[in-house]
Parts: sequence; C-alpha cells; structure tokens
Amino acid sequence: MAWLYKRSGSLNWWLGYRVNGRQVLKSTGTSDHAAAKKELAKVRTMFEAKRAGALTEELFRELTGKTKPQATLRGQVDEWLTEARGATAQGTAESYTAAAEEFVGFLRADAVAMKLADVTPEHVRGYLAAVRARSSAATANQRRKLLSILFQRCIRAGVTRDNPCVQVRAFRLDRDAVAARRPFTIEEARLLHRKADEFWRYAIEGALSTGLRLGDLATLPWGAVDLDEWVVRVRARKTGKLLTIPLRSSFASRLMDLRRDAEKKGTGDHVWPAVARRYLKQGAGSLSPGFHALLVECGLAEPRTHKAAKGGRGGRRKVAELSFHCLRHTFVSLLKITGGSQAVAKELAGHSSDAVNDAYTHTPLPQLRAAIDALPEVAE
Repeated sequence: MAWLYKRSGSLNWWLGYRVNGRQVLKSTGTSDHAAAKKELAKVRTMFEAKRAGALTEELFRELTGKTKPQATLRGQVDEWLTEARGATAQGTAESYTAAAEEFVGFLRADAVAMKLADVTPEHVRGYLAAVRARSSAATANQRRKLLSILFQRCIRAGVTRDNPCVQVRAFRLDRDAVAARRPFTIEEARLLHRKADEFWRYAIEGALSTGLRLGDLATLPWGAVDLDEWVVRVRARKTGKLLTIPLRSSFASRLMDLRRDAEKKGTGDHVWPAVARRYLKQGAGSLSPGFHALLVECGLAEPRTHKAAKGGRGGRRKVAELSFHCLRHTFVSLLKITGGSQAVAKELAGHSSDAVNDAYTHTPLPQLRAAIDALPEVAE
C-alpha cells in the first residue's frame, strides 16, 4: 500500500505508494524516522478512507493541510481511453472514444473544465435523449452502458462515489422498429459494382471475397496483404481477432493493381490512405453516406431526408434493410450455399459462435426449393 525507504544521496526519508496502477515516490521532507512515520500513517489513513468511500474533502485537508484535488470529467475520460486502448480490442476502444467524446461535447465540459462530481443523472438523461432523437433505442442504451463503464472505473479509482447512469432508465426497445437485415442478391451486388467508384468497387469486392467489415477494408495496410501466398492477415478492428483469409484471384488482381499505382507501399501504409485517414478520424459514419448514395443510385434504397419521423421522438424508427454490412451476410451465406462448412464460415468471418454465424446465414428460395425437390417420394 505505502512504505518508507532511504534513497541514495538523500538524508531524508522517502515515501512510496501506488495509485491507479502508477507508482508514486516522494520525499517526506524530514530525516527524522518518527516524523516520517507520521507522514506514512497519513497516507495509509487516506488509502483506508478511500477504500471505504469516506475520503472527504474535510478529511483530506485535515491530514495534509491541502485542498483535495477535484477530478475533471475530461481528465477521467482521457485516463479511461488511454487505458482502454492498451487493454481492449481496437473496435471496443473506438466505441468507448465515440461515446465519451460525444458526451463531453454535449456537456461542453472542456469549455468549463467540468468537475466529475458535478455530472448529474439529469446530464446523462439529457445526453441520452439527444442520442435517442436521432438514433435507435438500442444505440442510446449502448451509450448509457459505455458511460456507466466510465463511472464505474472512477468509483474503483476512488475519484467519485456515484454513478449517475444508475438513476437513468434504459429506453424500451420497439421490436417493430428493427427491420431484419438481408443479404444482397448476386444481381444486386453486380449492379452496385458496376455503378461504384474505384474505392467502393474495391470495398464491395473485398467484402464479398473476404467477409471483412468496412472499417477493416478502409484501413487495410499493405503489411496485411501477402501477394506471394495470396492471403490477407489482418486483426479485426471490432473483435481484435487475427484473421487469415485466402485471396480470390480477382481481388488479388485488384490489390496488385492498387499496389502498382500506390505512392507508398510500406507495411504500415494504407491501401487507401485518404479513406483510412477519414475513417480513423471520424469513424464509419464518414463513409456510410457514400454507400447509401450508391444504394439510392441503384434503386435499392430511398433518399434520406431531414424531416422528422411521423410521431416525433416517440415514433417508430425503421432500420435500413440494406447496408454495407449486408455484404458480410452475403459472404457467409454464399460460403455455405457453395459447400463451405459451418467451421469454415465461422473461421473466415471471425465469428465467435455458431449462433452468430447462423444469424448471418440466409439461404435463397431457389436453393431451398432444390433441397425440397431432392427429397425422396413416399407416395406411390
């Protein structure tokens, strides 16, 4: 917890302790062992009070003669995100960052150096209401969950005693608001490919031949592409799982063309540098409108408007039936339709369970009809 020690070249006793995983070493300012032990006792008392949730401003001032430093929301967010980037999958860290930065921006916490202790359930409730006004109930509930993780960490660190998210109820999910995702038909995929620009042609081919998500394709580095063995070795941004995916000849040829024309081809350089920079700075939301515009051009989606949904905030929100992620559904479905096993489909898609992989499997009616027609007749 805390200890005294002698430091080479110093007459004074030194004090050591750990806070939030960091070691602190400081001089007691005295060479008298008895006086140094009193300083040690003060630190140990504060640690005990912190563990009991009783380290009040008054106790801190009485023991140290100083004012207890108050944690800021920005400071705690930065510590949490730094920790998350080193201890969680990249996709998880990005989700934490998006939620935390949006919350800080909503409260204008940076402008007023907002104290962590000043964050109230009303602040959280107002932020989540704003998220719900433009997104689904599931998205707002996910933001609530992520913020709760932040405040639980602060409680464990002893910088706050309360989690304001606890007093904010989750939004009720409207089952009718969620439309089932479906895969693209081959005809639809070919139409998209014909009308797409160079990046989206690459992305569509990549998704259908590797199953990679948009973020992984947008930020693919040349170091992940092995054109000698014709494989891509990439760590999925969402799950952190290392994937090894053989390249189809058509997609390998596209990568060869891109590599030939690339200005920088180092292992850390991105296949699509400008797109990668945009994605890393702004997330998938910076690319999704481009794909939606392509869907509209192909007659596969309706143009988006800024008109309020019927019924206002309480109205039902319809999730788009088709999106770039549906190409992953197409990939998994085609793998199984063409004879790939469950184990192969799960490994290539990077799914953690059969249940998740099954959710991505959609067998078209012609294949289902062929299977039924192949059954033996019973009636004579």
